[in-house]
Formats: sequence, structure tokens, C-alpha cells
Amino acid sequence: MGTVEYVNYKAADGSEKPLGIYLPEGYDKNETYKTLYLSHGGGNEVEWMTIGSAKNIFDNLIAEGKLDKTIIVTMDN
Repeated sequence: MGTVEYVNYKAADGSEKPLGIYLPEGYDKNETYKTLYLSHGGGNEVEWMTIGSAKNIFDNLIAEGKLDKTIIVTMDN
């Protein structure tokens, strides 16, 4: 099963912004992965993983061979 990390980055205006990052099972920083950015008009980086069940959905899609190992980035909009 993949893992989820929550981090902050510095935006252009100098403020700190949160991100959620899903890393697929077996993630290796030396490998190249596709990246999917999930952005919408409401909610935040945590709700994608909890209310939207994104982690479970991506774990299952990868396990079923329906999705390549992919890094998923969620954000607070």
C-alpha cells in the first residue's frame, strides 16, 4: 500500500501552502514516476485522501494494473 505525506511549500507570495503527496508502494526516489495533480474548487489537501478516499482508490487501481505507479499531489484550493 502506498503512503501519504503532508508537506508545506513556499508560494510565490512567500506564504506557506500545504500539499498532500501520495507515494506508491515501493516508491524509489531514484525512479521516474508519472505525477497527477488533484485540484478542485473547494476542500483541501487532506479531504482528497480522507473524504475522497483517494489513497484507497489509487492503491486498488495500481494493484489491479489499471494505473501505473503514480505520485499524486493534492492541494488546498
